[in-house]
Amino acid sequence: MKTEFEFLLGDRVLVAPVIEEVIPKTQSDMSIARDSNKVYLPEGNWFHYWSNAKFAGKKTYKVFAKPGFLPLFIKEGTILPLFDKPVDTFVENVEDDRINDFEKVNQSIEIRFYGYGKNKLTLWDGTEIECSRERGKAGEMKVINEHGRVYKSVFID
Repeated sequence: MKTEFEFLLGDRVLVAPVIEEVIPKTQSDMSIARDSNKVYLPEGNWFHYWSNAKFAGKKTYKVFAKPGFLPLFIKEGTILPLFDKPVDTFVENVEDDRINDFEKVNQSIEIRFYGYGKNKLTLWDGTEIECSRERGKAGEMKVINEHGRVYKSVFID
């Protein structure tokens, strides 16, 4: 069972966009806009990306989904690398210091590990990230071939 428009990015990130919308008659009349979406989560435990709330799989949930908000879920045991600065462009060597180009944002990455288990991920530049966490214990992160950037680990339960 799944809803008609949700999809997986790989096997660990579930995206549940709101396709149908109630269009208000005026821009100021957002009170009638849709505010939830049905999401079916496959087997396993899943974490709501925005709130970190944990959901059991093989069930359908009604989740918050205001206009402009994209419901995302991350499967337990997933490593999710995120740039920890806003990205303006992935172009390199931009001369304007006000623009966060690839060189600026690639200086540090937040590594999120969801729930429990063990996982390994290879980044685009060959850097290997290994994360593991057992119940009742602190999580562990190992970085191999780190290319001089700073890594911040966040373990989410």
